[in-house]
Amino acid sequence: MKDVLYVTHRVPWPPDRGDRIRTYNIIRYLGQRCRLHVVSLAEEPASPKVITELKRHCASVSIVPIPKTRWLNAAFSFARGRSVTEGLFAAPQMNAVIDELTAKTTFDATLASSSGVAGYIDHPRLQNTRRWVDLIDVDSEKWINYAAASNPLMSQIYRREGQRLRQVEVELAETCDELTVVSDAEVDVFRSFSDAGTVTAMTNGVDLDYFARPDDFDEEMKCVFVGVLNYKPNADGVVWFCTNVWPEVRRRLPKAGFEVVGRSPGSDVLALDEIEGVEVVGSVPDVRPYLWSASTVVAPLRIARGVQNKVLEAFAASRPVVSSPDALVGLAIDSDVHAVRPTTAEEWSDSICELLANQYRRFELGAAAREWVTAHHRWEVCLRDFGRMIDEPSFPSTNNAPLSSVGVS
Repeated sequence: MKDVLYVTHRVPWPPDRGDRIRTYNIIRYLGQRCRLHVVSLAEEPASPKVITELKRHCASVSIVPIPKTRWLNAAFSFARGRSVTEGLFAAPQMNAVIDELTAKTTFDATLASSSGVAGYIDHPRLQNTRRWVDLIDVDSEKWINYAAASNPLMSQIYRREGQRLRQVEVELAETCDELTVVSDAEVDVFRSFSDAGTVTAMTNGVDLDYFARPDDFDEEMKCVFVGVLNYKPNADGVVWFCTNVWPEVRRRLPKAGFEVVGRSPGSDVLALDEIEGVEVVGSVPDVRPYLWSASTVVAPLRIARGVQNKVLEAFAASRPVVSSPDALVGLAIDSDVHAVRPTTAEEWSDSICELLANQYRRFELGAAAREWVTAHHRWEVCLRDFGRMIDEPSFPSTNNAPLSSVGVS
């Protein structure tokens, strides 16, 4: 059995946000097929429960604290002409942990969970391993999108970060065996600025049994949004929805409600609680009851990359989804068959009011969405190409150039 080292930029348990969901399921998948050694950066100490859960799937688990000076490191990295992202994930102890692991184990393959931690697999004892980086999304494009939607000062900073990350991504493609992203659309984004290396789409799955809606669960006349609320695209989308769409929905349907569910709401999101019919629920131990009881799930993201787990989970829960086109770009669905995708505020309010008033239409959309996600987004199918990292016999790496130009500072 081969030994594989997986370096993640965040502790992948609990799987309560997009990147954690993906990394945790990769760990479950690889852990059945190799001796998997996971090294994760952490903003706070991992509990014994977290370690126990990860060790169910891994030969070893190492948690490395991110220095309290991470934002100072980020500023220093940016001032030196590197990306903020690399500085945010700079942790000297990580190199020491990997040095200790590689002294005891000869690894066959290495995987990094993002461009931010890719530099850690540039260890002398890992040079001859098969090296993959799971970009998930093309992060440079996200920052460029931020630039287009920000004030002049922040726009300049975001654009510079996007340009620097783009250089990192191209260099990774040139020096690693393979980059993976979450959708064909993300492959197209990458190919729009580089033809280097091998870039493969490996989409996200969803736990179909976990999110399946019980038959006896009652609907309420309400919409729900579920997502991490200090994440800029989520907060921006919810504020836009409550400002531009919800007042018209409430005028036409005075009894309708809107729940905003997710951890870490900022002041801009908390202020939405003052709007009639809006409840900022915040963090909950289990999002499923909120999905199951909602008549409609909304995903009003104006900035979106990759595949939105919130949409997959709503589909798995057989809920009708009204979503911005950007939040569906990674999914090959049919408009008005699997989800409704309005583009203007007027179309948004019309679509939501129609669904809230039409039980049959809600059932039709939800059933089609569940059938589609069952056919296309089972984890065991979505991740099967990660098996090539282990199964292909061409060790050592056929593309083993040093990653020194993209090392973590």
